[in-house]
Amino acid sequence: MVVSGVAFPLLLVLISAVQELGRCPVDSAVEVTAGRFLPDTQPQLLVREQAGAVTLCPEPDRSAGIRVPLYRLALLKMSGQRWDVCWRSGMLVGREAVDAGIFPDFWAWGDFDGDSLNELVLTEGNRVLVVNFGPDGVIADSVAGDFGLVVEAAGANIELDGLVELVTLEGQTDSVGRRWRVRVWHLQDSRFVLAGETQALSDSPPGTGFSLLGSARLEDYPGEPVLIMEEFPTLRPSRYYALYSAAGDSFVLTGNPFPWAEWFSKEQVLPAGRMSLFNVGDTLVAYGYFVPGSGSSMSFAALQDGEWRVLKPGLEPPKIAGLWCHYGPGWLNLRQDRFYLYSEPPFFWR
Repeated sequence: MVVSGVAFPLLLVLISAVQELGRCPVDSAVEVTAGRFLPDTQPQLLVREQAGAVTLCPEPDRSAGIRVPLYRLALLKMSGQRWDVCWRSGMLVGREAVDAGIFPDFWAWGDFDGDSLNELVLTEGNRVLVVNFGPDGVIADSVAGDFGLVVEAAGANIELDGLVELVTLEGQTDSVGRRWRVRVWHLQDSRFVLAGETQALSDSPPGTGFSLLGSARLEDYPGEPVLIMEEFPTLRPSRYYALYSAAGDSFVLTGNPFPWAEWFSKEQVLPAGRMSLFNVGDTLVAYGYFVPGSGSSMSFAALQDGEWRVLKPGLEPPKIAGLWCHYGPGWLNLRQDRFYLYSEPPFFWR
């Protein structure tokens, strides 16, 4: 273990223990998360890698090709001083395939069956699979569900009852255009059963897209709400919504926890685009693009009393970049294909 001291202006100094955990065996990683998929003492890492792209030509205009990214998922396990790939998915087609008239793949992870280990839900062709990782190997069981045109999915313990729900973001196309909805599902035996009513998202201008960011605890809201992003085609603040449990299998969709304005200003901190979510105590911390921010392209910010506050970075700018996730009690960073584990948060609270 190496101890590094990083000095900042105004005599602010953070002494944080950092441990290099070796090279990532997956190239072009775009997302990393930690969880217990195997009955080991150490968490494993689920990594999403971009594995190329294909150009699809929708009918009837086959002259206009649509570039669709391809992804693969990999489960990494620490073996001695290195990370090994203990499972890898097949190719997964990105959500952009919708514009070519093709159903995209979706995936989500969480403890859907209550056995204290995480499972992976993903599509394979026309099937939806629940993948279990255990001492006897990888078991993939086909499950049923009346899903629509799912473009994204997430696992979330919305009710904090010990069972993770599957949350799907689905598109519907009619004479007006494309509409978006969110639905919540419980896994019962070998079928996903719809829980509560379908939540319709607001109609938006052409080019606007919605995304699931995952779940996090929010001050004054019960359980662990799912956060949804509305992103506009121009550079302007994104809108964010929370889906939370009201009573029983009743869910409410609201934008109240998050400040929003139509355009950026110098007075109010507002985010744009995707954010990585972290709970630090009772506070939601997000890693993303904030204006005005800390001067770099990505910043950590805390949501407190209904306002975003950018946090002063606790590392030099090159070291704050990359992908972040919680790993046990520490903070795991993947940058330039190597993992670094920090014992302290990579930012100052004040």
